[in-house]
Amino acid sequence: MRFDSENEEFTAQALAWLQSLDEEVRGDLQAVLRLSPGYYPTTLAQLWLIEVAEQRPRAAVMPGPVVRQTVELPVPHPADYEWRFTESAAHALLGRATANLPDGAPIVHIGTPTTFLLGCERYNRFRHVLLEGNSAATTALAGIPHVYCINLMRTDPPALEARVAIVDPPWYPAETRAFLMATNHTCMIGARILLCQPTMATRPGAAEERATLLDDLPQLGFACVDVGVGHVRYRMPHFEASSLKVTAPHLPVPTDWRAGDVLVLEKVADSNMSRPSDLDMELWRDCRFGPVRIKTRHTKGTDLGSLVAGDVLDTVSRRDPIRQQIGLWTSGNRVFSLTHDRAISKLIDLCHSDLMRSQFSEASTRNHARKLRLTSRIASRLFHLLLVEFQEHTIQKDLQVP
Repeated sequence: MRFDSENEEFTAQALAWLQSLDEEVRGDLQAVLRLSPGYYPTTLAQLWLIEVAEQRPRAAVMPGPVVRQTVELPVPHPADYEWRFTESAAHALLGRATANLPDGAPIVHIGTPTTFLLGCERYNRFRHVLLEGNSAATTALAGIPHVYCINLMRTDPPALEARVAIVDPPWYPAETRAFLMATNHTCMIGARILLCQPTMATRPGAAEERATLLDDLPQLGFACVDVGVGHVRYRMPHFEASSLKVTAPHLPVPTDWRAGDVLVLEKVADSNMSRPSDLDMELWRDCRFGPVRIKTRHTKGTDLGSLVAGDVLDTVSRRDPIRQQIGLWTSGNRVFSLTHDRAISKLIDLCHSDLMRSQFSEASTRNHARKLRLTSRIASRLFHLLLVEFQEHTIQKDLQVP
């Protein structure tokens, strides 16, 4: 990622890790990416080309096998900062969470629908509760008990006296503190907390953020008893795959390349920390078109105006300043400006209804647009955008790793 390479100290750290690998492993780019403690694939590949590939004849690296998996949750959207565990990582977390736990004990899953679903299916001797701010996910799980749609940045969760919590906040300091305050509120004294956090390789400054978090734990009511380095892996969401396709189309990135650390905490007291006041809350309107998730809001510029070349954002980082200009954002990481946000949101809803009735077409889209006083140019542009996103999402459903 371009923001990583601008930091010389972080780049040196990544290079030192690469040089520490066994020579045979270091010569295989896909093996390097799979073993990565969290460095962004393009960051590591750039260093690999300099350190390894340019010093020897290049060998072809074949991608790993594709494994099919049923998708039960809506696709992740980049604005939700949501990465989901691989099935093996979810099993490992649940195995650790349920160790020495009596039958019927409550386990709260905070921002982790993956472990919640697996827990309900495979670890049903325990009572599983999900606290999730993504309404698209909670709507999909509406038939399952103990699912709460709650914005933990603003609202306290119910006091559940949970004995174990699996917690995966967005990987930013303010959000992590807000999630831990919620965790403290919903758990009993002595509860075991499995907190997922970025590895030191995730971005520059991660080590400093970790040190500050550990310093804050007593105020939050927790003690850290263990750190599992690189203990969880995540499935690469479609929006991240889209970004990597733009920046490195021939890079054989494993679909489970992203790693996270697990901090094992114990609740030792109630929290006495105030809710963070520096949270930058983004307000979006949610739409859908088949499996495609779309967020809209009013911005400057024109309707469906291009913000980046090719319309696909080439990063998944909050550090990208272009994010402030986004008015329409798809789960395939396509971004546009938007002025008539209400009318275009309504048009997307009508297109979704047409799709459900097998009546979606460019002509029907233009007809709806005319009634909403939108131009035929906008209708045509939206039609082709929805079509390409739908095709990509349909294909992506099968490209999942357990």
